[in-house]
Amino acid sequence: MHNYRIHLSNPKAGTYRLITLMISIINCTAFGFVFFVLGYRFQSKLIDLGFGISIAALLIYVYMMISKKKLSLRIEISFIISALIWMLTGQVLIGFFLALFALLGFFANRELIIGISKEGIHYPSFPPKLIKWQDISQTILKDNILSIDLKNNNLIQHRLLSADAAKIDEKSFNLFCSQHIKVVSG
Repeated sequence: MHNYRIHLSNPKAGTYRLITLMISIINCTAFGFVFFVLGYRFQSKLIDLGFGISIAALLIYVYMMISKKKLSLRIEISFIISALIWMLTGQVLIGFFLALFALLGFFANRELIIGISKEGIHYPSFPPKLIKWQDISQTILKDNILSIDLKNNNLIQHRLLSADAAKIDEKSFNLFCSQHIKVVSG
């Protein structure tokens, strides 16, 4: 159980959205090319399905980007389905790279949460890491910036999202962290 849960912004999310849009357009273009130009040579029902799914996914994704709404539909699912269709039609390399991109997308778009508890600081790295209190020199929250000073001379700093910053009392947070650092050090 975490005493504090701090959501972090994902600075790479914008870049990932742009790359995802480009990959989706390329996928639609490839399915469209096969559908309209080479369709008689391929298993047409699978290509029809892949073309329909990729167009629908692209339109929903563009709608989500423009409206800034967060829907539960993930474009990565359409990439996995498209990858399977590519593989079933004999285009294994295309399918492999599309599936790989989809799996990376699930990782890149995960929610970044720092959990702070009596065990230490649960940091959302890959793989997730527990920074124990004995490895921390100081942890301070001031002016919505979380600073974690490690004993190995590394410094981790994050600006809190405004919604999280409003929920956390800086004084009690800093007291909680300093008490745990003193218990381990002292």
